[in-house]
This record gives sequence, C-alpha cells and structure tokens, in this order.
Amino acid sequence: HCHSIVCKDVAERTVEAVKQAGSRMVPVKVGAGVGHEDRVSENRRFKLKSGREVDSRHAYSIPPDEEVAEVGPIDPEIGLLRLDNEQGKTIAVLYNFACHPIQGAASGGNTADMTGFSSKVIEENLAEGAIAVFIQGCGGDINPIRYKEVSNPRDGEIHGSLLGLSVLRGIRKTKVQESSELKVINETLELPRADLEDRIVK
Repeated sequence: HCHSIVCKDVAERTVEAVKQAGSRMVPVKVGAGVGHEDRVSENRRFKLKSGREVDSRHAYSIPPDEEVAEVGPIDPEIGLLRLDNEQGKTIAVLYNFACHPIQGAASGGNTADMTGFSSKVIEENLAEGAIAVFIQGCGGDINPIRYKEVSNPRDGEIHGSLLGLSVLRGIRKTKVQESSELKVINETLELPRADLEDRIVK
C-alpha cells in the first residue's frame, strides 16, 4: 500500500523477481516472532465530546483540542518471519505492520515510502544479500505520526528507520528451528457493519 506511482514495467520486474527467487532457493530454518513499534503511527480518527467521530485527513481540518474526547487506537505489533540458512545467517525477513505508508520522499520523487526505508535498514544490518519484505497490515485509520504537520517535510526516512530498527530488535529475539512443514491457515472473519440509516435520513 503505497501512494507513489507504480513503475510502468512492474509486470516484467515481478516476473524477474520470481525467476531470481526460484534460482536462489536454499534450505532454511524458520522462526516466527513479534516486534513492537509505537513511535511512528497515529490514529487519524477523533472521538469528540459531542459523540461525533471525525477523520483528520490532509484535506480536513483538525478539531480544537477542547472538543476531542479521545483518539482511536494504533496497532504497534510487528509480525515477523525469520529465515536463516544452514550456516546460521538470516537471509530473509518478512515483516507485517499496520500503517498507511503515505509520507513520500522529501524530494517529492517516487519512493517505496517508509517501508522502503525500513527494508533498507534491515537489509544493511543482516548478512550480505539478505532481503526484507514488507507485508501491509490492517492500516484502517492508522497514518504516520504527525503527517499533517506543515513544519515537517513529508519524508518517510525517519519513520522507516525507526520501524526497521524495531524489526531488527524483534528478529534478534526470534528463534529459528528446523521444520519440513509449511502450514497455511485461512480464516474468514465477518466484521460488523455500521447501521447509518437513521443518520442518512436526518
């Protein structure tokens, strides 16, 4: 989930990535764990003392502090999957985090956003050739912290670096083990929908 422009040759790049991955397969030990990062995100939904709820998006104004009762929650958990080769070096990390990566780059150019920077930090601090793959968590109303502050440049590097360091901290605590099994659990959840009929009528 990125608000930058997808490159025109994305299909070709995807095919090439799959080919490279297929040619570089090695036995691995796998470990699952969790990390924690609560410094880079905030909820854009405010619950007001009047009982109303409002969003704080780029085009919307922020309600005065005295009208705000509380701000919605964030999800600071980072889901982690660590893959080590037979020599004990971590060669791949998959990490899942809930936030809309919408900071961009200070230059205004195309970017993989905060998650591009976090992957770079992770890869630079693991074994040579290691890869870090970001998986979008349930972003909901979670945005980068202070994303509306006009005094701060819209740059995902700071947030991404903090996220990357938190991933590394969690990876170091994640233990790997040998296993020949790969299990996939698929569960469908039915979420409640708001009944807005009375509000629409009003």
